[in-house]
Amino acid sequence: MQIHLIIGPTGIGKTSRAVQLARKSGAPVLVLDRIQIYPALSIGSGRPSLSELRGTVRHYLIERDISDGDLPADEALTLLREHTVALAQRERRLILEGGSISLVRAIWESDYLRGYQVQITCLSIHNWTVYRQMVYRRVLQMLSGYPSITDELALIWAGGNSAARALVGTIAGYNALLAWCEESGVSPRELPSACRDVDVRAALASAITQSHLDYADRQQAAFADLQRTHASFAKEIAC
Repeated sequence: MQIHLIIGPTGIGKTSRAVQLARKSGAPVLVLDRIQIYPALSIGSGRPSLSELRGTVRHYLIERDISDGDLPADEALTLLREHTVALAQRERRLILEGGSISLVRAIWESDYLRGYQVQITCLSIHNWTVYRQMVYRRVLQMLSGYPSITDELALIWAGGNSAARALVGTIAGYNALLAWCEESGVSPRELPSACRDVDVRAALASAITQSHLDYADRQQAAFADLQRTHASFAKEIAC
């Protein structure tokens, strides 16, 4: 089986690239994301809608409740192996797409790709000003419509589950919302109504954007480090 691995920072365009490739090749997409596996975090994690998938097939490693907590990278790698073996029985090509630092590192440091024909595309940020604008527009979409990222967080807080609250506090975007709530003395349950204020929405958009940029910086550095330390793959990567 041929595997095309698409990695890169959050919001760089991995999903659209995967969809384009899937439409052209007919291959399914298997997502290397440890946050999109939570349906309750669909907006904040950038989980694409059916219309955005444009008829392509997209598989997640698992569907998980937030109260179950974090999915460790080693468990995610096991699930990835199982999905790949199952898909290899009926597919000639498979697209892997995602930006989880720990899962991509686990793939690099394991023998997972051995035995497959592999092509790797690493998308990277060359112009941070343009990238910031891209992320900001995406964040504004997260804050508008229903449900929004604030609706997701409010619902989690209303549920009162400590594990769910702890998990979202570690995720880019949601952590910025929680920091704003703490600084402003606003309960996360009140965020949807607070966000109706134009100035509050602008402040939240800026904070979420910066959170994503900080994470993107860590992703880009981590993927560049993998290229340096694993020379056998570096020649296959076009950044």
